[in-house]
Amino acid sequence: MLNKKGAIELSMTTIIVIIIGVALLTFGLVFVNKIRSGVVGISDQTFDEANKILQEGLSDVTKFLTLSPDNIQIEPGKDRAVGVTVLNLEESEISVSLTATPIKDSKLKCEFFDTKETKSQTYALASGNKETIPLVVTDLDGGIRTTGCRIVVSGGPSSGNQASLIVRVGKQK
Repeated sequence: MLNKKGAIELSMTTIIVIIIGVALLTFGLVFVNKIRSGVVGISDQTFDEANKILQEGLSDVTKFLTLSPDNIQIEPGKDRAVGVTVLNLEESEISVSLTATPIKDSKLKCEFFDTKETKSQTYALASGNKETIPLVVTDLDGGIRTTGCRIVVSGGPSSGNQASLIVRVGKQK
């Protein structure tokens, strides 16, 4: 006598495996789609910010001291870089060094990337030449606030040798 019960159990097992497989495939596709949309959003935001920095950095600098950008937003405990450009508008070569200090804020650090200190190296600039020095602004968990860094150039003209960077510390939008 043939046992047909085994054939029914096999088909039920197959159906259950197929249902579980389809469910896992669906959940996997939803998960991958969620990750992909998050990565696309992050990369779009990163590329937009990079393009903005490049456009500002490559723009025509006409002042002795230019900050690019001149105001930033950082998250508490994080850091961000800003370009500080010095343009020699004199007829002869000049030697300049820069100093960055937080504006009445002990929980903010303003350091130049070339020295990892508040004072930069000394740069010799021929007439018409410019130098861009990255300034790294770091929040030392001082809470949400608006603060800033003052940048002073030594060795150049006495006017236009100071600039202020506005720093907004808070959660990114």
